[in-house]
Amino acid sequence: MLGIVCFLLITGCLAQEFKMDESFQFPESIEKEHFKNATFCMFNTEQNSIFCHGPMGSIECDAFSNTSSVKYPSYGIGKLSDHSNSESIKYFLYPRNLEKQNYFNYSLELDGKSIDMYLYHSNSADEYGFRVSDFKCFQGLVNLFKSSDHFHDAKIDGTDSSVKLIGEVLYLDKSIMKRWFYNFYYPYYSWYSWPYSLWWF
Repeated sequence: MLGIVCFLLITGCLAQEFKMDESFQFPESIEKEHFKNATFCMFNTEQNSIFCHGPMGSIECDAFSNTSSVKYPSYGIGKLSDHSNSESIKYFLYPRNLEKQNYFNYSLELDGKSIDMYLYHSNSADEYGFRVSDFKCFQGLVNLFKSSDHFHDAKIDGTDSSVKLIGEVLYLDKSIMKRWFYNFYYPYYSWYSWPYSLWWF
């Protein structure tokens, strides 16, 4: 429920911004289907929950974050080709700074060691990223991600490589909320701007 409230507040603020700027026009090449078929998520640090919205609707799960040592505000969700075993599925997470379009690789160096970032299901914190402990709720996330048929080709910083992303997870903490609602900085989903940004298309 809280995720839905956050989503409505965020999209409401963005709508007001566009209303204030009467000169803003979406390019003709952007179709409504893009909005229907893309997926985005928010991780709420105070409630320890992840809320995702996609073509099939919305879902909110209790979740845990093991990202404090990495400290990125946004993570692209890598596209998977095989969803046959939900229990073992791990979605690669590609960190990104809010002011940048390029993403970092899911495999990072931390304290001289290589770590991988995932969105996954487990009863124990055995990986870095976002963990959903309730398997049934995680299955709902998987089904939501499977329903998305609009992907973003994201460039990996410092390389010539790119990856396909299902969507993005915003790490929603007090600093993000303060910048959004008081400094009118938007969009935090740099490839969402109502709620998608234009360069994503």
